[in-house]
Amino acid sequence: LGRERFEDVYTTILETAAEEAGSCSVVLFVAPDCDALCACRLLTTLLKQDNVVYKVLPVSGYSDIAEASQNLDASIRSVIMINCGAMINIGDLILSRQELESAQIYVLDHHRPIHIKNAHNDQVIILDSDGDAGEIPSDGDDGDSDESESDEEEEDSILEDEVQEDFDEEEEADDDNEIDADVGDSSENQDEEQRLHRRRRRRQEEAVARKEMRVAKAQRRERRRRIDKYYDATYDATPSSMLGFALCEILSRAGPTEVWLAALGLASVQEQWRISDTFYEAFVKYLARSLRQMEAPYLARAATIVSDINGNTEPGRIVYDGREPRFMLHRHLALFESMYYSNYVAARLSVWKKDGKQKLKELLARMGVSIDQSRQKVAFLPPSLRRALAQRLEEHGPRYGLDRPFRPSLGRLIDGCGDAVAATDAAACVSALLEAPAAHAAVNTEKLVTSAPRQVIERTAFVAGFWRAYDATLANDINTLAAGVDAAIDLQKAIVSTAVALIEKRDITTLKHFRYCYLHAAAGAASEAFTQAHALRKLAIFLFGIHKQNGKWTGDKERPILILAERHQTFLVIGVQPNIAVSNNFGQNFRLAVDHIKADYRADFFDTNFMEVRRHDVQRFIESLHYLLSR
Repeated sequence: LGRERFEDVYTTILETAAEEAGSCSVVLFVAPDCDALCACRLLTTLLKQDNVVYKVLPVSGYSDIAEASQNLDASIRSVIMINCGAMINIGDLILSRQELESAQIYVLDHHRPIHIKNAHNDQVIILDSDGDAGEIPSDGDDGDSDESESDEEEEDSILEDEVQEDFDEEEEADDDNEIDADVGDSSENQDEEQRLHRRRRRRQEEAVARKEMRVAKAQRRERRRRIDKYYDATYDATPSSMLGFALCEILSRAGPTEVWLAALGLASVQEQWRISDTFYEAFVKYLARSLRQMEAPYLARAATIVSDINGNTEPGRIVYDGREPRFMLHRHLALFESMYYSNYVAARLSVWKKDGKQKLKELLARMGVSIDQSRQKVAFLPPSLRRALAQRLEEHGPRYGLDRPFRPSLGRLIDGCGDAVAATDAAACVSALLEAPAAHAAVNTEKLVTSAPRQVIERTAFVAGFWRAYDATLANDINTLAAGVDAAIDLQKAIVSTAVALIEKRDITTLKHFRYCYLHAAAGAASEAFTQAHALRKLAIFLFGIHKQNGKWTGDKERPILILAERHQTFLVIGVQPNIAVSNNFGQNFRLAVDHIKADYRADFFDTNFMEVRRHDVQRFIESLHYLLSR
């Protein structure tokens, strides 16, 4: 459904909730990513305002959804799936349970393509920005990505046998009639012309039946071709946080907080290469316009690299900055560190090399920043220098390849932090909290004991991290966000050090159709960070940024990359394309590769470009994938 139907959807949720008076009638399945958390915040705020009882269930994979669904009863009338439902057959996953036969499923999910059976299931409503389902094949229940070509060939063969069997039986019946006629009175025998006529008619009917069978076979093959084309590659649509914000706008309930949540979710998907810079900037400017139309006290503008810290600040106040520097957590790190560890600067200056680090020091010197000052946080620099930094960066940056050092952004003022926290920085903090190492979460979880099964520890750590990240989306003081800042800094440092090690040790192997590299657990503590999906994707993006700038992975040298990170007895595999414009077909190819070698694997992720493969199968998996892509 397009946004013109969003209000109808929400009205239906309220009406069904009223029928269950006082009972929990709404459940939200929420994927572990910043965009989903922000969309969840937006929706639950609306539900609270309308006194609707709801339950939020964090889910890390489809098995979590299936397990949680077993505990839902008939009072659940609305199931909202955020970034976890579009690409799976929800009818099989949830609606097969008798207790949920009257439930309506609402899906906000940027993952594409939408499963065809969801598009043709009246109990499933996919919310989209424009509601355009024109490209979804209209094959209804027959359109399943799991249906194989061999199954169709077997079906065709059975149909041909049945047609032939019918005509053989008729032929035998005619032969029996002829025998009976020969032994009887010749005057009672059928005329030869009649027999010939019957046979001609039968042959004509047989020809018509075979023609219809060929047409049906061709239609099935064309249907399979269209379905295969539809499922051929994955891509991303409008972020769920923007869909949630659109609903708030339509209901006339969008305020500064809703603008912030939309901006936060938007920044997270841009960081993950799920939307282009053009798309991101257009949406940020749209949110800024929406902000201007709201009450004046909520609007503040930033004139320098950071907001003005003079005077009193109002917590929760939203700041629009059209010139946010592309530096990593620059309000929370020393200036030199924030530039050194940012994807943007590191890739263009090759800062890990001696001459790259020297270029960074030269740039800072040209900007009038001494070595001592560069080791300080921006907030502690002299006010006159702070005001001049943006202009000097714009003036001297292009000499060092920093030709677009700024981007538009929104920020939010919180207690204990004189500067507004930018959405880009907050998104990094929230994402890092979601994937904080399990050991860290276990230490802070009193319910866990050292003898607990590994799965219990990981699940408890996941849930704890989810709620810490959820709170951080609307942090009102710096203490709430502090753990996220530390986690984001640690992760980014691990990304840079790991990428440098891969490059200097030449651990990235190039094949005809893709590149790949291993991250072994024995390689060091930094590799522990990459046992999680978000961190692994960030590492791939950082590697692409470096090699695109030095020209080694451009033109005919451009290939996707696979990173295989060692977990407990398995490897987590991710496939990332070299740019956003290229659709990703790794999910389908991963399945073919593991099926080809009959390997043990887990494909329980909401992003199909991830897979977990047994350690003893992983090298054969790479070889199988290379073989399949080379055919």
